[in-house]
Amino acid sequence: MAVDRTRAILEYHAQHQPAPMFKQHGTAECGTGHREATRAKSSSAKKATSRQRRPQKRVRFASSVKVHDGLSPHNFVYDEVVHDLFNRPTNRYRTIRGILNSCNVVVLQRLREQLLRLMQRCSQGKTPVLNCGGGRNNVVDERFAPWLQKLANKIAIAVGTINSCQKQKKVPMAQLRLGDSFRI
Repeated sequence: MAVDRTRAILEYHAQHQPAPMFKQHGTAECGTGHREATRAKSSSAKKATSRQRRPQKRVRFASSVKVHDGLSPHNFVYDEVVHDLFNRPTNRYRTIRGILNSCNVVVLQRLREQLLRLMQRCSQGKTPVLNCGGGRNNVVDERFAPWLQKLANKIAIAVGTINSCQKQKKVPMAQLRLGDSFRI
């Protein structure tokens, strides 16, 4: 009785709605022919869409938007150099050596400016390495100021050496390798 009522409700909805909610197929109607027809339609639809090139959707951001996630590349290098200096006693110059060996004067000058600003801030008391937060969340105080000053001075000397070698073209930049012997 309940099966007949359910069947009647489904038939009523099938007649009064534009698209049927449920399709009922008896075993006699639904053979392999229906499945094969469906497969043939789907394979031909796939071929048609593969032949037609759909335009790729692209997103464009304003020029003022960051082009990286997390820290900016300069802040990342700065945070790594300070972290290495104070937290890696066996390999204090790991990051700075790579920068010196690449002879990247722009990064070295920016790093020196950041170190001098940090030295001024830490002379006033405890301060985070990165004002904006993030990174390794290191905190420095007045005890670290002499180390930061020495590192900034060594970077200034290295920048001067790189600039003089570029002007005089004595040694190719690839052979300069200032980072190999770098120590404070």
